[in-house]
Amino acid sequence: TSGNMNVPRYRPKDEAESVKRTSELSDEVLFKLPPPCKECPICFLPIISSITSTYQACCGKFLCNGCIYASGKVAGYDVTKCPCPFCRQPVPQDNEVLKLLRKRVKAKDVNAMHTLACQYYYGGSGATRDVDKALGIFLSATKLGSIESHFALGNIYRQGQIVTKDMPKAIKHYEIAAMGGSDNARHSLGSIECEAGNFHRAMRHYMISASAGHDPSLMSIRKGFECGFVTKDDYAKALRAHKDAQDEAKSESRDFIAAINARSLQAVHDPARKAHMLCSGFLHRK
Repeated sequence: TSGNMNVPRYRPKDEAESVKRTSELSDEVLFKLPPPCKECPICFLPIISSITSTYQACCGKFLCNGCIYASGKVAGYDVTKCPCPFCRQPVPQDNEVLKLLRKRVKAKDVNAMHTLACQYYYGGSGATRDVDKALGIFLSATKLGSIESHFALGNIYRQGQIVTKDMPKAIKHYEIAAMGGSDNARHSLGSIECEAGNFHRAMRHYMISASAGHDPSLMSIRKGFECGFVTKDDYAKALRAHKDAQDEAKSESRDFIAAINARSLQAVHDPARKAHMLCSGFLHRK
């Protein structure tokens, strides 16, 4: 049965091998501008960090929630009449999602692997919470190039709640994710540098992620400007780049969904539940 799927288990030795590198990343590589962020395959607008998107288990596509909202609006928000906006197949319900995810995992779909790992990590879509299984899938996904899973493992090692806290491992996962285009991972690296007192290095990270439309990074640059770590010209440059990235990603339906998501998160006080919402199909961030 699907429940007996041979899912890789987490082993510390595998983790050590996955983050092993012969030398430290040079600043030239680390601070190089990352590749452009992915686009929604329907509206072709960039999915920046402030735009929520959902992985469609039916077709394996990430769709911005603005397009999903627009499709639901046409169908009168009746999920039984609202097919996937991309493949037009009926949207799977919770009891079907895991089956479809496992099928796509067998096909080495890294997005499906990351999404399935999230379900096991938080216990979503009918999956029984199993952090060891989740860590094993996250690790397998990183070996296939999943930027999102690198960021997830960075968070896990930084927090040290279910594994022993290991900042070198966390930083290495963050670095790989940041170079792959994760603005959230880039911001995390900036935060770590700030905590270590390396404010100028932190601002370099924040400048890159802010230029991609990352709101918290722009706020950090503003604080850096107020404290004298960022020049007036660099602050102005960050403001312009951030605005350009935000404007490029805007649409009426996306703005509507952003307002709904903000209200939904404000109503949730449990940090674990918020994390699950951000990792699941309801609120999926880059």
